[in-house]
Order: sequence, then structure tokens, then C-alpha cells
Amino acid sequence: MKYKYIKWLLIGVIFTLFVGCGNDTNICCEDNSTTTTAKEVQTITGYIEDDVIANAIIKLTDSTGNLIVESVSDDNGKYELETSLKDGTIYTLESNGKIGDRNITMHSIFKFADDEIINVNPITELKYQLVYAGKSIEEADKLIRNYLRYYNT
Repeated sequence: MKYKYIKWLLIGVIFTLFVGCGNDTNICCEDNSTTTTAKEVQTITGYIEDDVIANAIIKLTDSTGNLIVESVSDDNGKYELETSLKDGTIYTLESNGKIGDRNITMHSIFKFADDEIINVNPITELKYQLVYAGKSIEEADKLIRNYLRYYNT
């Protein structure tokens, strides 16, 4: 009788392991200590603009600078990336392109939260610079919003 319960317990555990938890993918952390969950492959789009920056090279990196995916913007400065991102994780988009004969490099730093559109422009570059000067993403957002609100009233 005792073995009957153990058998059903094992069947339940095995069933749970095979069924999993929906359409999420487990990704192992760099230190192999724990796993976190990422969404299935999704499309991230946006524009690279300080005026239109056509054919800019777009690189998506994680918070440690590891390249996740790379693409090129179209003639209108629009880009599209197919990737899997983890909610609450910080990522950076870097764009390198030209306006006329001037080389332009801009960034957008963001904490992913089901965003589908991430633009890169002078304001996102300012946010990136504030974060790398020691501000949190939330502090940088607040400073930029307050600045824009002050000068737009």
C-alpha cells in the first residue's frame, strides 16, 4: 500500500516536469545558480532618429554588455529584432549610423516589461548617459520628464 502512494507521487512529479509552465523558456543565469524565465521569441521594433538614420547598425546587449542580437535599420530608420527578453531585466540598444557625412552613435537603455517598441533618439541617449553616470533608470526617467515638463510649459 505504501508503494502505491509513492508510485502516484512519482507519476505526479514526472507529469509536472514534462508539462512545465506554459510557453516560457528557462534560461540559465551566468553564474549557473538559478534559472529565470524569458518570453518566447518576440519582435521588438522602433526607430533610430536624430533625423532619420537609415541603414544604422543596431545592437541589443544585456546589462553585462553581451551581444544578444544585431540588425540594420531600413531607409526610414526603422529596425526590427527577433529575440527573447526577460521581464525586469535591463538591456541596451546601440545604434551606429550616418547623417550625411557625420557618424552618429546613440543608445537606449530600458528595463524590459513587455515593450514592443523601443526607439533610439537624443532623449534616450540622455537617459543612457544619466544611468551610466550613476542614476537608476527610474531616476533618469524622472529627471528627463521633469526637464521636458518644465521647458514645455
